[in-house]
Amino acid sequence: MKKILSLGLVVIMLFALVACTPKETENKLAELEAKLQEQSSKIDELEEEKDNLLGQITQMQGEIGGLQGEVERLEEERENDYNQLCALSSNLYTLQEAYEKGLITKEDLKAICYFRCGELLVKDENGVTTKVTDYEPNFELGELDKETKRKIQGVLAYWHRGEDIDGWNGTAEDVS
Repeated sequence: MKKILSLGLVVIMLFALVACTPKETENKLAELEAKLQEQSSKIDELEEEKDNLLGQITQMQGEIGGLQGEVERLEEERENDYNQLCALSSNLYTLQEAYEKGLITKEDLKAICYFRCGELLVKDENGVTTKVTDYEPNFELGELDKETKRKIQGVLAYWHRGEDIDGWNGTAEDVS
């Protein structure tokens, strides 16, 4: 670039020299040399700026590569999480199924009822409902919706009908 500029200025100087007196030629030559020096300095500044920009581009390309790697890692993590969720969703059970598979105990269900209702009521073989006063669950649960509460009551009613108290013929409403 400098060479082209220099060549152009030399050609201009030659034309200027032919049409001028020696003093004018000297002044024009000094003026052209000053312009040449100014343009040369400007070219140096621009080349330095170009080098800085190329360095920034290289740095940004490295950052982009790192970000692309992070995006790929996050997409893979999201896919793994989705696959785990799909695997878990096929293992969701009703309380009855969870109890039958041994995933929860009778104590777990009592605690769920206790936390949902604030107390534990049991119906004995004579049909008398009594409040269990000495029951203290050993963990905490969040609030249950009506449907979940009804399912828990159904499981407890099933236990009382089929396993715990022979002959008791209760329903989900009997366990509150």
